[in-house]
This record gives sequence, structure tokens and C-alpha cells, in this order.
Amino acid sequence: MKFAIFLTLTALAVETLAVKYQCSFTNRKVWFADATFYDCDVTSGSIETIRQKCVESVSGNHLSGYDDQQITSLGISRATTIYMPRGLENYFSELVSIDIYKVGLSEVHQGDLKPYKKLKFVSFADNKLRHLEENLFMHNPKLEVILLYRNQIKSVGAVFKNLNNLRSINFDGNECSSGSENGKYQIGNLIRSIYENCEFRYEQALEYCVTELTSYKTQFDTYCEGKF
Repeated sequence: MKFAIFLTLTALAVETLAVKYQCSFTNRKVWFADATFYDCDVTSGSIETIRQKCVESVSGNHLSGYDDQQITSLGISRATTIYMPRGLENYFSELVSIDIYKVGLSEVHQGDLKPYKKLKFVSFADNKLRHLEENLFMHNPKLEVILLYRNQIKSVGAVFKNLNNLRSINFDGNECSSGSENGKYQIGNLIRSIYENCEFRYEQALEYCVTELTSYKTQFDTYCEGKF
């Protein structure tokens, strides 16, 4: 009986904490893509704990003739976002560009990006990322531009594998390596330098597991997957 009550209270807590996004919808020029997309600029809906990762609702006034299915760009620069949102693909399934800028983002996982098969441009610039896991972009083979500058990255798995369209990387201002290149030949040299200087060692892997893979994460990620 007590266990059942605990589960009920836990579910209610997750429902309460699930994030509700408010968007400003506009046609936005994304500078690092050099293109204009119909964009959701998140104006409220912070994600400060694991339990807030689930997107419960998205609201805002669309431009005339537009709806959620025409959103191809997401921008988050005004709402604290320590963890990547889950469930957003149920509202915006056609994202080509994701720009999460200077909001305290501390981790990104392969599963967070898995729904966005059309993703071409991604920026996690000026955040607090420390580790990039192996095959982070495995489900995003169309990626052309990746911006990771001014984070705190000190270890990197093989994150750039099988990205045949990749043409620009900005890795400036990180702990283990720094550099920015455009063009396939040039980024090849940069990738080699990043791998050499940011090798994912056992000690760093252990720290990563201890600090990131908590029981709360498992519990509430499972809840998100079941919900959506």
C-alpha cells in the first residue's frame, strides 16, 4: 500500500514538474546556417532538474498560415536549460536547426537527438558541457554545422563519425582543445586534433557515470518515454 502511494506521488510530482514551453513564433534568420526558418524561440519553460525534461505542452501564437508542423528551427536562449528536453518531437517533428545558447546546458545524449533525423545545423555554444559521448550524432547523419564553442569540454568520444555532410565545426574555448574550421579537409584536421587532445579516458568515464547517470535519470527518462 505504501509503495503504491509512493508511486502515485512520484507520478504526480513528475506531472507537476514537466516543462511547459511558451514560444515566440517567427521567421528567423539563423546566422550559422545562413538561412531563414520558421522558428520557435522559447521564451519560458526552464529545465533545471532531470524531472523537468519532459515537454508537457507548447503554446504561442503562430503566424498566419503556419502551425507546429511547419516549425523547422528551435531557439533557446532565454530559459535555463540544464538538460535537453524530451518529447518536443511530438510538437516539432521537422526540426532542421537547434540553437541552445548560453542557458547552462550541462549534458546532451544520443537519445535526446535521436528524433531529429533531418537536423542539419546545431549549436550548443556558450554552455557548460563537459563530456561528449560516443556516437552522439549517430541519428543525425545530415548534420552540416556543429557549434560547441565556449563550453567546458574535456573529453570526447567518437562523435563525428559518419557525418558525411559536415562542413563546419567551432570548438573554440574548450578545456581539452580549441579550434574552428570550415571545409571538409580543414575540419578533418580539427577532428583529429580534438580526438588526440580530448581522449575519453577511464578516469573521465568514471566521473561521467558518477555525476550524470543517476537513479533519478533512469527513472524519469523512462517516464518520459512511456508518456510520449
